[in-house]
Amino acid sequence: MPAPGDTLVQFGRSYVFFNPDPVLGPGTWVLTGNGPMLNGSSGAGSGSMGTYRATLAAGSAPVKAGMLVYINAMGEAELALASNIATARVAGAALIDANPGGSFTYGRNQRITITKPIDCIEGGSIIPNKLYYLSSLTPGFWTQTPDTTTSKFVSIQCGQSIDSNTMEIEIQQPVVV
Repeated sequence: MPAPGDTLVQFGRSYVFFNPDPVLGPGTWVLTGNGPMLNGSSGAGSGSMGTYRATLAAGSAPVKAGMLVYINAMGEAELALASNIATARVAGAALIDANPGGSFTYGRNQRITITKPIDCIEGGSIIPNKLYYLSSLTPGFWTQTPDTTTSKFVSIQCGQSIDSNTMEIEIQQPVVV
């Protein structure tokens, strides 16, 4: 049985395994792909393509809108970190703030507005038209400079900036260094 965040390449396309609601289940494989994403809404309950709900794990740090999350083995969200493959299977970016034990929405395959880049971008600002990766230094953060030298760390492209407040979330296959 696949775990949430597992990836698969088949028929020339990339898929990621999701279980948007672990209580109701079951999980499903979701197609990911290249090219421009639909202009998604960053509001909770928007119903836009690529918007999911999760519960933030009780032991997790609080999540700020824009931070990258993964789904742990218990089916709960935690801040993603590129220090190992288990925590680097990015499910998406938080669309709203959340505290441990609380429910929130996260998105992928869409454009989101990040109103406070200092809360989720290394360096504190978004540089337009750049590729962004999961940070190996700060949990949940985007970076332009992934760690490609430390053994067992993961390089995973998570999106591209459109302008100084807009990120196109497009999570690629992780590569273990």
